[in-house]
Amino acid sequence: MIGLIAFNELHVSQYIYKYTSVLDSYDIPYKVLYWSRAGLKPVDRGFKGEALCYGKPLDTYKAHFLKASAMMGYRRFLIEAIRAQKFDKLIVFTSQAAIVLADLLCGEYRGRFIFDYRDITYEFKLPGYKRKLLEVMGASSCTMFASPGFIEFLALGEDRFKGKVCLAHNSQNAWTSFALPGKRKGAPIRLNYWGIVRQVSFIKSLCDVFGSDERFDLTFYGEGRIEDLVAHCRERGYSNVRFAGRYNYREDIEGMVATTDIVNCLYENDRATCPTLAVKLYDALNYKLPILVSKESYLAKYLHGMTFGHAVSLADANLPDCVYSWYSSLDELSMSSDFDEFRRRIESDDERFCARLLDFSKG
Repeated sequence: MIGLIAFNELHVSQYIYKYTSVLDSYDIPYKVLYWSRAGLKPVDRGFKGEALCYGKPLDTYKAHFLKASAMMGYRRFLIEAIRAQKFDKLIVFTSQAAIVLADLLCGEYRGRFIFDYRDITYEFKLPGYKRKLLEVMGASSCTMFASPGFIEFLALGEDRFKGKVCLAHNSQNAWTSFALPGKRKGAPIRLNYWGIVRQVSFIKSLCDVFGSDERFDLTFYGEGRIEDLVAHCRERGYSNVRFAGRYNYREDIEGMVATTDIVNCLYENDRATCPTLAVKLYDALNYKLPILVSKESYLAKYLHGMTFGHAVSLADANLPDCVYSWYSSLDELSMSSDFDEFRRRIESDDERFCARLLDFSKG
C-alpha cells in the first residue's frame, strides 16, 4: 500500500491526480492523506483510493511563525496515520510536507518514497530549509519536479542526485477533445486568470494597465486576499475587471476556458515565482488557447519560438495596444502546429514520468 501525502485541500492539489490516474489504471492500492485547512465538506474525490482528512482549520494568510503549531498538529496526524496504515511506500507532495516528515523520510522510509517538488516556499526565508530539502531529495527513490527551472535553481549536479531526478508536469497525462470556438469579432478580448490570487500589488498594476481599456475584459478566478483588489478597481471605476472567487478546478475548468480568449499567466518575477511552469500553461495547451507570460521568467524561456505564447512586461510602452495587435494577428494554423509540437514535448516527458512511477510502485 502506498500513502500519498498532500499538504492542503484536494481542490488546490490537482497535481495529485497525475499520480492517481496512473495508479488507478494499474489497480495499484493507495490512500491519500490531506489537510482540509478551510474545513470544507468532502467532495467527489475523482480517484479510487480512500482519502484520510485532517480537518483542523488554518488561516493560510496568517504570518508564517503563527502556522508552526498547526503544521505540527498535521505532522502528528500524518505520523499516526502512516504508522496505523503501515504504508510500504510514500509519495510526498510539496516541500512543506517533506520538511515536517524529514526525520521519517531520511530514516525509516529512506529509498522508499518519491518527493514531488512543486513550488519554492521557504527556501529564501528560513535558514537551513533548502539544505534540509536537499537531504530529503538525497534520501528519496526519486524527486519529481514540476519545472526544469527548479532543477536549475537547486543546482542538482551532485552524485547523490544522479538518476533521481524526473519531470512531473502539471498536466493530467491526456489531452482533452473539448473544442473551443474561434476568435469572436467585435467583442472585448477576455483575458482570464485562474489560480490563487496573490501578488496583490502586481495585480493592481495589471488592472491599472487594462482596466480602463474597453477592448479587454479581465476575470480573476480563485481565492485569496481579493478585498483590496475589488476595492481598488471599484475606486477607479474599472467596470471590465471581475473577481469571481473560489472555483472547483475539475468541475469548473471547461466553463472558465469557454469564456477565455487569452490565458493570463502574468506574475511578478520574484525569486519564488520566476522558475515555475504554472498550471495555466498546460490548460492553454490542453484547450489550445493563447497565453500571456512575463518577460524574463522561466516560462517565457520555455515558450520561446511558440506563436501561442507572448512574453510581456507591465513596463512595456503601450502594452494594451501590443497585446491587442498580437492577438489580432494570431494565425490559427500556425498556432495549432505549435500546440502539437509542444504537446509532443510534454508527452515525451510524461512517458518517462509514468515509467518511473510504475517502477517505483511495483518494485
